[in-house]
Amino acid sequence: MDLIENKEQIIYNCKYLITNINDINVKEIINYGRCFLKCTYNNKIYFFPSKFIGYKNNTIEKYEEAKELHAIAVNLKDNSTKRNFDGGRTNTEIQKCFNKNFEENSILYNEYENFCNSLGIENIEIKSKNVKKFMILEEEIKDL
Repeated sequence: MDLIENKEQIIYNCKYLITNINDINVKEIINYGRCFLKCTYNNKIYFFPSKFIGYKNNTIEKYEEAKELHAIAVNLKDNSTKRNFDGGRTNTEIQKCFNKNFEENSILYNEYENFCNSLGIENIEIKSKNVKKFMILEEEIKDL
């Protein structure tokens, strides 16, 4: 999967997720994310994971295929393939586009929990060594 190169490509992926927000796979992607871009559309708050929005023209199908290939690579200890589906790489590219970093933020975490609850996600996944981090998209997303 190719990494995003600009803010417009990130917003394109956010729009895709907004359009598919009720899909069970999108809910799973949101639940298992670690770093999130907070954005608004139509006065509603959304949180989208870097590992999805950081790849060009991403779709649920592309994401799921990459996730499967990643799992196989992990089992085979194939580091070259593992790097093709790496949230650290997407974090770096998104941070470059917005010229700011993902950061821990308890207020945004509470908003994220409320967002998840509004989608019916009740048990938010937190990996023991990793915390959720956030970045805010300042302008509202327009026109889906």
